[in-house]
Amino acid sequence: MLKTIGPEDFDAVYAIMEEAFPVSERRPYHGQRKLLEEEAYTLYGYEKGGELAAFMALWELEPFIFTEHFAVSPAFRNQGMGETILGETFKVLHKPLILEVEEPEVSEMARRRVGFYERNGFHLTEVAYDQPVLTPGGEIVPLRVMSWPEPLSVADFQAARKEFFQRVYGQKK
Repeated sequence: MLKTIGPEDFDAVYAIMEEAFPVSERRPYHGQRKLLEEEAYTLYGYEKGGELAAFMALWELEPFIFTEHFAVSPAFRNQGMGETILGETFKVLHKPLILEVEEPEVSEMARRRVGFYERNGFHLTEVAYDQPVLTPGGEIVPLRVMSWPEPLSVADFQAARKEFFQRVYGQKK
């Protein structure tokens, strides 16, 4: 069942986030929690058997929705939950959805992740870029954008990147 996550359930989300994302791809705890105050930012949780099984962090931007994080708890992986969650999310979206992935050549896991999103209707852009550092001492992460339901043109990608770099990352690029 889908629900909006507030401060009272944030710790459970952050525990999944810590397991699913390296330090370079997430903010420190207090910085991530502070995002709950942002009007454009919403955390959605997915429960199974009364337990938080997955979450999706979305930014309502123009003219798209940016997925900052999407992860399934290890106890619920490989059960089709990610596909189910995306299907439920697609039913209620009123804008295109974009998300970031590591270059598929980086690792087997990155290749599998891109394949998962492609099987669920996402399109991988050809343009690579570096994610800004999210944590002090963190690393720059080379990424690409995937979009749903349509592929992004280079011009649309550049406009989207400018928007989420400003709003999500606080960059002026």
